[in-house]
Amino acid sequence: MQQQVTAIILAAGKSSRLGGINKIWHPLKGKPVLAYSIEAFANHPRISNGVVVAQEGDRHRISQLLPPNWQMAIGGSERAFSVKAGLTVAAAANPGFVLIHDAARPFVLPHVIDALIATLEAGADAAIPALAVTDSLKAVENGFVSKRIPREGAYRIQTPQGFPYPLIKACHDADHAGDA
Repeated sequence: MQQQVTAIILAAGKSSRLGGINKIWHPLKGKPVLAYSIEAFANHPRISNGVVVAQEGDRHRISQLLPPNWQMAIGGSERAFSVKAGLTVAAAANPGFVLIHDAARPFVLPHVIDALIATLEAGADAAIPALAVTDSLKAVENGFVSKRIPREGAYRIQTPQGFPYPLIKACHDADHAGDA
């Protein structure tokens, strides 16, 4: 029997690197970037349901994008708090696995989702897409290149990141046991 898979899409960030422009609402071919992220999971045959974790002020706009069987959670001040909020809401669906994805990455491909789920079903405690670094890497100190960093064994980590639900929920509960 296949495990139920829930998508958790993190959309509560402040977009500080873009000078306050919230990239998830930026239009892309007539739809906000967030809509593409949601659709990538909602249209995948192995995704049973999902949770979009967003800021309270985005509740109305998020509700217009949510497919059936999807819910919204209110995000926290840090990514870890937002993940925990998504995991808490996802609990009602009793998922076997969760895929946690950054909303600002709209082009997740079905084969990536397939590979993550297959890795989890094979018994992994976590699964992440990673791309080998092909660019030259340098360490910089005081404005000057101080050394070359070997790119062999260096990877760019992507989302979604997959986990068995009970394991990632227990980790977040233990890590934030005293948080309000």
